Amino acid sequence: QVVSDTEDSTSALSVMMEDIPAAQEVVADTGSVAYDGCALSPGSDCIADPVSSHAFLFTMAVCLTPSVSSVVISSGSSNASAMPISGFNGAGLIIEGSGFSDNSCQNVVSLGDNHHCVVTSSSTSQLTCTVDGAGETPMPSLKEQKIAVTVRNSGSALMAVSDPDTAKFYLVPKVTSTNVKNEEFNAAATTASPSTEGGVAPEKPS
Repeated sequence: QVVSDTEDSTSALSVMMEDIPAAQEVVADTGSVAYDGCALSPGSDCIADPVSSHAFLFTMAVCLTPSVSSVVISSGSSNASAMPISGFNGAGLIIEGSGFSDNSCQNVVSLGDNHHCVVTSSSTSQLTCTVDGAGETPMPSLKEQKIAVTVRNSGSALMAVSDPDTAKFYLVPKVTSTNVKNEEFNAAATTASPSTEGGVAPEKPS
């Protein structure tokens, strides 16, 4: 998670083969870029692109950094946990902030190290997503899963929520069906008999 801003900085791309630097043939920006099947839209124009004739430059700017101001659970919530963001698999989250992409596939919401909240709709200030606790390693129940947002082509979002507990998701287990088979059971039942006034219990029938 990103929890604080930093200063703007610009760095040159460096590629080395052992101690020999690679030559860089700087060309004009080609426009759209695709990643993992997602066509990335350009980021904000709040800062000018760096210009160089001999090296590719990369600028990291505060104004380009996405920011999360609040996370609420919109559906599938549970009161089984005292934590504010707890719910069942398939729960819906609404994430508000700034610097998101209105191109849904550019926004990635992570829950812990191995799971995601699948983005279903997005704007530059709000994301709606559905918790997906499946996978090779199912999400453990009632274990803290830190919520993190990454906007492809912009970077990791600053988690600027007022309550740190709202930046964590807790999965609550849910029973959706049962399967009970009808079988005969032979059980011996014993009944305690009250004592008589003389302190002698009545005889059990033979």
